[in-house]
Amino acid sequence: MPSRHCDACRPATVMHAVPPSHAEDGWKIASALTARHIGGVVNYMATIESVGAAPSVVGAGLAADDLILTLYFTTIYALAKNILPDGSLLSFKSSQKNAGNTSGGTIGGMTGSTTGSVSSGAGSAVVDGSNSEASAAGGSSTSVGEGQEGIGTRGAAAAPLDFVTAGLLALALSCVLCYAATCAASALRAPGQAISIATALTVVLATAAPAALAPLTSAGQALATILMHVFFATVGASANVSLVLSTAPVLFAFSFVALAAHLGLLLCVGSLLGFSRRDLLLASNANIGGPSTVAGMAAAKGWSELLVPAVLVSTLGFTLGTPAGVGLGLVVLRRIG
Repeated sequence: MPSRHCDACRPATVMHAVPPSHAEDGWKIASALTARHIGGVVNYMATIESVGAAPSVVGAGLAADDLILTLYFTTIYALAKNILPDGSLLSFKSSQKNAGNTSGGTIGGMTGSTTGSVSSGAGSAVVDGSNSEASAAGGSSTSVGEGQEGIGTRGAAAAPLDFVTAGLLALALSCVLCYAATCAASALRAPGQAISIATALTVVLATAAPAALAPLTSAGQALATILMHVFFATVGASANVSLVLSTAPVLFAFSFVALAAHLGLLLCVGSLLGFSRRDLLLASNANIGGPSTVAGMAAAKGWSELLVPAVLVSTLGFTLGTPAGVGLGLVVLRRIG
């Protein structure tokens, strides 16, 4: 029969498995990891400062969690592999409908020309009809050529930006927005909200001047995808496995069980409630990863409709992470230890 205290077993295991020299830090690391999974690294460090912990164990907790986060991101991207981008299904259905209309019109035209040939009685009439059709075709081709020339001339007068120029402009604009957001966050004494402020500034600018930013969209999305790949590679490179193995190996198990339980419960309960897998995976990323990772996933998968809502919702974790981690540690985990 399962114990009523099974939910407390995981934090207790972490606390008692930490080396004797850091026995008092077990519940503190568990609290900090809880805060990080709700918010981010800022919440992890804020919780550590609130409860106090040895620097070596603090680094081991971050290293273990970084490695498990790498596995987590790999898993959610694998689960989202077959989910289509926004609008792709609608475009597919529209192309199918257009193809059907085109084929129907071609068949109708072939039937009409065959009927006209059979109904014509004299050979000369057929020849004259052919000549007149050829003349009409020639005239129409000439007019089409003139029309195309006119279109080309008009297009040359308003040539779009090339990809490199658009990419440089998008990068420059991003740097300006990020710098402004960082300055605003520092002025507000909330450095963890720089990403949220940058997102808000971008949304305001895109809403105020959509036509001016439209030429930068394609190049900006391409650069965002490349930079997010660099970000995920950095997350994987920061996982110091030797530090964790020499300090507290059970931190691997704690982070793995916590993230696996989160993802499993979210997918099962969310499916029962009727949510799509796309929404559930993006919500999970917003909770565990934060604004930067959820924005990268939404952009990479083409879920543009959910990008801004996901980023804004993910910022809520920065507000709740530290109070939740500190409260859980002081009220519950410290007493268990």
